[in-house]
Amino acid sequence: MNWFIRLITGGWAAAITLLPFGIYIQEKYWKYKEFAKNIWDRIVNHESIHWKQQKEMLFVGIFLSLITGVIFLLLKLSLWYLLLLILIPFAFFYLWYLIEWFIRLFVNWGHSYYAIGFEHESHVNEGDLNYLTNRKWFSWLKFMKYDKYDQKVQGLVMGFMIIKPWRKLILYFIYLTIIVLLGISIIILV
Repeated sequence: MNWFIRLITGGWAAAITLLPFGIYIQEKYWKYKEFAKNIWDRIVNHESIHWKQQKEMLFVGIFLSLITGVIFLLLKLSLWYLLLLILIPFAFFYLWYLIEWFIRLFVNWGHSYYAIGFEHESHVNEGDLNYLTNRKWFSWLKFMKYDKYDQKVQGLVMGFMIIKPWRKLILYFIYLTIIVLLGISIIILV
């Protein structure tokens, strides 16, 4: 599995979470488990937050698959397309992640990775080992809006851009447009 993880991350990520398979941490970071427990705990907590996020998006993906499946059945479309719906729940997190990253390239140039709601939540709370016990469902949505003057963000990544109201409107409009286009493309493909 190590070759697969290197292929996905290009070898630059310390760890990656892949639902339903698990959390994978590069071998060179295993030494922190004994010598620098604080760093190891932060890595594991960061990826555990991603695990929760992916489970939430799995439920959303299942819901979308069920709705799409019912539409397919009502329109009497080929049952082979229903097989593709099995992939939607597992791919939904990554699809959202890539779309948000692409949008953040324009809104938060230079810090698009850290500006993604999933990453922002994970990075801000990776040091709080009790975060997962108190975390509410879909907490990452709060982290889509961020402020470079936030005390938790300071020192994490300097240079976050403040999302101005007009940028936020554009961002949500782009999200809505992409979701509508995805829905239309699924219907057209069928």
